[in-house]
Amino acid sequence: MRDGLTTALSCVALSSALLFGGCGSQGGVTSNNNGMTGTSADTDRPATPNAELLWSASVPNGGGSLASAQLDGDVLVFQSSDREVSAWTKDGLQPRWTFRQIDGDALYAPSVGPSAVGVVTRDRLWAIDVVTGARLSSGEITFTPAAAPALSASTCYFPALSDNRVYAVDLASGDTGWRRRLGAAIAASPVVAGPVGKPILVVATEDGGLVAFPAVSYDSQAPDALWQRFVPGDITSELSMSIDRDLVFVSSTDKVLYALDAATGEQRWAFYSKKPLQGTAVHMRAKNGDSLVFQHADGMLHALDAATGKERWRIEGATRPVCEWGGAFLLLGPGNTLRRVSAETGETIGAGTANGAFVLTDPVGGHLMQADGNWQLEVSRYRPW
Repeated sequence: MRDGLTTALSCVALSSALLFGGCGSQGGVTSNNNGMTGTSADTDRPATPNAELLWSASVPNGGGSLASAQLDGDVLVFQSSDREVSAWTKDGLQPRWTFRQIDGDALYAPSVGPSAVGVVTRDRLWAIDVVTGARLSSGEITFTPAAAPALSASTCYFPALSDNRVYAVDLASGDTGWRRRLGAAIAASPVVAGPVGKPILVVATEDGGLVAFPAVSYDSQAPDALWQRFVPGDITSELSMSIDRDLVFVSSTDKVLYALDAATGEQRWAFYSKKPLQGTAVHMRAKNGDSLVFQHADGMLHALDAATGKERWRIEGATRPVCEWGGAFLLLGPGNTLRRVSAETGETIGAGTANGAFVLTDPVGGHLMQADGNWQLEVSRYRPW
């Protein structure tokens, strides 16, 4: 499975991540990086021209029972409330596998890594082979998790609520190995960044601290920190990464989005917002080479240059990006509005209404994935005719 930026959507927060949500004018007012404001282009053109439907199918045990969805590379992982986990490929009609052995209700969305899917129940980590769906382990955990874990190829990294420690758990056996105590309560799920051969575990604490460790296997010596730094304010949202995993994005209550070098912790750039930041940053690339980081703040979706953090354009009412579409980007919001915008200028070049009640974000694959209220899932892509 390809490494890819992971996006988790939980049905617990129906008003934000999974549902369309959003506020502001539907007219699509845009501003460029010089602060000039203008009206969007004619939106009589469709939002998704040249759409090729790859497949449509009912998610197993859907109909409102879907608890979470997670995307990594080319795999969709669904976890239903009846303790069943299924993995689908975005190009395949049938589930790749279905796992029905989980004993207990999941605490978080599934964590997807290069080789495994991790499901956390009250007292166990269920590790499932991401290719075959076979159970790798179901080891007991003796600590209370603070958030969903992060996975490397061989190890699961758990943030603990009770003692501010990070625990390393072997995916193959379920055994717990090294652990490291942090200086404050852990604020969010950790991320495994950096190159595939030298993964780096980045952990955020509630006091604005960020600490990076080599993402070593569970049976290694407890690693020393590679770097540590603090950002002003408290960290209140999940960490996210660039597509290449060389940058870690973190936002805090000081209304600033920071892009940090995963290997050194050095600040590459910072985006200063006048309004509180909402949600996590999402990095996408268009086929024409435009590489943008999207951040939502107070009814406005900001598109930032991924190399410099400079605002390229912003759109009122849009809540989040959906996917790349033929050299442009699809954006969602307000409500169920789906619009296609120029990657270079943010100008609206097509608009319509999404077909489903739920729309997933695909940062790297260019797939439009949406499901109706009965969890009939449709997956489409742009096809140049």
